[in-house]
Amino acid sequence: MRATRTLLVACAAVLAVVPLAAAQDVRIPATLAFSPRDYTPPVLTTPALTLSEAVRLTIMHSPALSLSLQDVQAAAGRYRETRGMFDASVVVGPTIQYLHTPIDPNFYRLEVAKRDAYKKLADQYIPLAAEFRQMASTLQTHTPACPEVFGSVSTNFMSFSPTKALANAGTGLLDDPDQQKFDDLGTPRNLTDPGLGSLSGLVSLMDLCSLGTGLSEVDEAANWYRALTQVSKIDFSGGYGVGGVLTSVSQLPKETLTTWAQLSDLIGTRAGLAYTRLGVAPTDQLQRQFTLSLRYLRPFRNGADLGANVQLQSTENSYKDKPFDPSFGGLAAPVRFPSKVSFSATVPLGKGRGAVSVTASELSTRWALEARREQVRYATTEEVFRTVLAYVNLAGAQSTVDLLEESAARQANLAKLTEQQVTAGDVPAMELNRVRARAAAVNTSLKNARATLVAARVGLAQSIGAGATVLDAMPRAADRLAVERLPVGAINDLVRIAIVRRNDLRALERVRRATAALDAGAHADLKRLFDVTVSGGLQNTYESPLFYFYPDEEQPIYSDFAPKTTHESPVRFYDARGYARSLTGRWEPFIQAQFKIDLPFGNNAARGRAAQTRADLQSRGIEMVELERSIRDNVNTAAGALGITSAAIDRAEETVKYDADVLEGTMRRFEVGELTLFDTLRTEEQVTTDKLELIRLQQTYLGILVRLRFEMGDLVRTVGGTAAATEELVFEPAGIVIK
Repeated sequence: MRATRTLLVACAAVLAVVPLAAAQDVRIPATLAFSPRDYTPPVLTTPALTLSEAVRLTIMHSPALSLSLQDVQAAAGRYRETRGMFDASVVVGPTIQYLHTPIDPNFYRLEVAKRDAYKKLADQYIPLAAEFRQMASTLQTHTPACPEVFGSVSTNFMSFSPTKALANAGTGLLDDPDQQKFDDLGTPRNLTDPGLGSLSGLVSLMDLCSLGTGLSEVDEAANWYRALTQVSKIDFSGGYGVGGVLTSVSQLPKETLTTWAQLSDLIGTRAGLAYTRLGVAPTDQLQRQFTLSLRYLRPFRNGADLGANVQLQSTENSYKDKPFDPSFGGLAAPVRFPSKVSFSATVPLGKGRGAVSVTASELSTRWALEARREQVRYATTEEVFRTVLAYVNLAGAQSTVDLLEESAARQANLAKLTEQQVTAGDVPAMELNRVRARAAAVNTSLKNARATLVAARVGLAQSIGAGATVLDAMPRAADRLAVERLPVGAINDLVRIAIVRRNDLRALERVRRATAALDAGAHADLKRLFDVTVSGGLQNTYESPLFYFYPDEEQPIYSDFAPKTTHESPVRFYDARGYARSLTGRWEPFIQAQFKIDLPFGNNAARGRAAQTRADLQSRGIEMVELERSIRDNVNTAAGALGITSAAIDRAEETVKYDADVLEGTMRRFEVGELTLFDTLRTEEQVTTDKLELIRLQQTYLGILVRLRFEMGDLVRTVGGTAAATEELVFEPAGIVIK
């Protein structure tokens, strides 16, 4: 009897509606809650958790929130990437190029013709010299064998106009239409002659085929003399001066023929030496190039950009397996060191001056980042909502188990009393089976309730992200369900609050802005492109002297008394002296203007993008309208269900209040034998059912209350303004649980 009263009093204390200590609010700095992190399961120091502790663990350790934060981080990276399109950049680009290619056909023909010309010179002028000597020794003049190549000999090269073969040797009379190939290599049109460069001045050979027998005549000899002295400046007198020659004019024909023999021998010998030096014609060509560029680019959000470029370059062209000296078969192309300093500006005049199109991606990613931040806030509210519901279910399951354990204890007490009465003969033995059947039913319900409790503990562990695998380590609810019911405001006010506070609605609105930015850019791209680029600067090209083995071939020795000209030393393409000479050379200005206009036929690509972005924008608008409608419906449904459930709880509490007195009186009357066992068991069963119903209604009410706060965006609030240093996430467990 005393034990039964104790159980009834305890049950009444659990269900009594009295003001109790409120649970503590949860306050977490936003910088901590929304900082990117890896998923780390929380370690529970004790299984007993308050609702505040469970919510804190959810915010800090939920795997879903960890994933959402990574999405925010990715969106921040994309926004930073698009902002990077307008960062100033400095690019240093050293480039080394090596090309090994077959020789250009034009150059190959040139090299072959050059060798043929020298060989012909040697083969024809050496015999011609012997014939002149024979004529000088016998003083018998006649027309000598006419060479195929003859004409004039210059210091730079030979210019034999009657013969095409020698002209193709690169004499300045080159009749090749492909001048661009020589310009690209930096090769001079009049290639340096490697064989006859030591001849000073211009020596004009007489038309040897027209020599006749009149050389012994004084006038004709005098004409020969004047012609020779004016061109070659050779003293034919043997050291006696002009007067001696004039007095010895009879010796002039012999001296003249001897001079022509010497000159022909010189030409033939020099040509033979040049032919030997040149060797076989090259077949491969090498190009080595080094470029060092320093480029600065500054794009602007209005579509314009400014740039500056400094470029140093060197180019070296040569024949494979040939020295650099052109006298020995090298390519007579100087090493070139072009330098350039330029500035450029591009201004868009079409597509709305480019600002809308250029900044579309940046604006879109910016609003997408804001949308992700709002979505992670909404995800936080969702996870807290799941945790609170799991905690309410766990607390209700614990209360159900406690209530069924009390009922099982009462059944055990009734079985004991019934057994005593059967022993005393006051009741038949069949009554003992009745009470045992009821006890078995209660125990079955208790086992089911305990299984539900285990599932509720696992559900809460999953909500907070705990990784416990042992049942004893699973969380238990340390708080009890609140029995006080908060007043609910007008439905319209609740809807207005929900529309303002819902993070998912704000996230969708920012997604719509991001789509609107892309849509504006896509429609701006429908316009024609019209860009104006103006560039200008200074440029300079230095050409290194050609490489020569012998100094007299670079600067022939004319006289021991004449001052020698000082020449710069030749340099290779990698030599810093070449760049220094280029930088200190003469700089010439240049300017260039470029207009770029696109005229796409049909413009289907831009029209297709514009159609897609417009459809996406309209879809976002439809989603916003649908979400607002869903929020209104959910708030109305939750608020209406909350009122109905609250009224049902009032009736259930009143029933349980009377049930406590009925149960106590029933147990007392059964003890004294005034009430049958059947009536006692039926009364105890009804009281237990009423109490279980009250717990169920309380769970339902709190679940609806939590959902209403979730639909209103009030479950997890942000306080402290928008500053990251002061913003806090706040969860208030008041009205849900009590200590």
